Amino acid sequence: MTGLAPPGATARYLAVYGLSWGIATVVAPVLATQVIGALGPAALWSGCAVLCAALSCGQPALMRAITPRPPVRPGPAPATELGLLTGSLLTGAAG
Repeated sequence: MTGLAPPGATARYLAVYGLSWGIATVVAPVLATQVIGALGPAALWSGCAVLCAALSCGQPALMRAITPRPPVRPGPAPATELGLLTGSLLTGAAG
């Protein structure tokens, strides 16, 4: 969690993270009790399975969005342009 926070905002990020767990601790039992009472345990577990599947599908997109990428720098020419894959450097032939 602290790796996502910008410098100077670590405490704020950790506070929101802790608050989210606190809210879940209160809301989850109340919501689960209501779903079991109204629809039965099969609906609760089916809903949990659908929610988990949906969140797991969205996780790769989220990770791409929050993972910093190094800047793209022009590099050396690919190996095919240098003749490394055609063998022209080994044989002396033009590639």
